[in-house]
Amino acid sequence: TVARPAQDDAEHHLLRLALNQCDQMRRLLRELQEFVAPASTEQTTFALDETLESVLLLVRKQLRICGCGVEFTRPAQPLFLQGAEGRIRLLLVHLLLRCCHAPLREGCRLHVLAGVEGDKTQLILRWQVAPEQSEDLHLALSNNEGAPWFDTILCQHGGKLQVQQRADGLIMQMLSFPLPHEEIR
Repeated sequence: TVARPAQDDAEHHLLRLALNQCDQMRRLLRELQEFVAPASTEQTTFALDETLESVLLLVRKQLRICGCGVEFTRPAQPLFLQGAEGRIRLLLVHLLLRCCHAPLREGCRLHVLAGVEGDKTQLILRWQVAPEQSEDLHLALSNNEGAPWFDTILCQHGGKLQVQQRADGLIMQMLSFPLPHEEIR
């Protein structure tokens, strides 16, 4: 039989590091998988502003590549929503990346506002483009063909999406959801 050479402390340390990195990578891949294709449709109360922030972290670079800078004004208080967080995350990714379907030759500026308006949690996406580009962007933002799941998710969560376009190149998408029952006063 061949005897295995004894491992010294440095080799043990390297093996522990490698195993830790493998565990960390496995956990990261599982989280990414859950982010992209959420398995759970469980209804919970979650902080919508935190979900939005994680989505912005994911899509910000793609938006920049498409010519769109992003600013998020975080609300003073957490915004709670009752629903399937993974599905809302998917809806937000879809909304934010729609602008990449429009040719933004002169760039775009997105300002995201979040807050409570009456008995609704509201997200406002303010897209500012050159006036001559606003029609192309408006069409891209309004087109949900091929994504019937989008309307299904909105309906399941009692949500509404309104889109307004102004002549000065400002397009606003207003996404609203009912407050969780314990939050309505």
